[in-house]
Amino acid sequence: MKNVQVIFFTLLAVLVVSSTISANAPTITIDGLDDDWASFQPVAKSQTGETKLFAFTANNNLYVMVKGPMGDWNDIQINSDGKAETGHQSWIWPNMGSDFLLEDGSLFKSTGPEWEWEEITEIAYASAGEGAERVIEMMLPLELIGLTDDATIFIGFAGGGIHAPKQGDKPVKISKIAN
Repeated sequence: MKNVQVIFFTLLAVLVVSSTISANAPTITIDGLDDDWASFQPVAKSQTGETKLFAFTANNNLYVMVKGPMGDWNDIQINSDGKAETGHQSWIWPNMGSDFLLEDGSLFKSTGPEWEWEEITEIAYASAGEGAERVIEMMLPLELIGLTDDATIFIGFAGGGIHAPKQGDKPVKISKIAN
């Protein structure tokens, strides 16, 4: 009986610590609304500053929101290995080397330096609004690309001729939010 109590209280302690850690991470609902991003600053803006890219990692997920004018097809390019020579060689950002692509709710893996992608799976994605009020949100479980939120990740947004960061700038290094 004593062993059962020890196991029970050990499990209870683990659950309390896990809940406390998760409670400190921001809560983002992938619903196409920007209200839960109010405390965040954009990590990049388009040339005009109208389109803003927001992103962070927490709980081994990459969270992304883009707000503002954009195209019908909207891409988040991801350099997951930090190597410019691997993956898709983007003309938008120098030395990007995009290993993965998030496009309108699907995850793709680069299969070469040109626009060559293999679809892997769907991800949590939502889109709402129009024009300057358009919002897209997505969440990528980092295990799908072989990473954790302690990894270095570089991203960029491209949609309808709009880029954040702007064309010619370096891709954005994404930071982990402390849990």
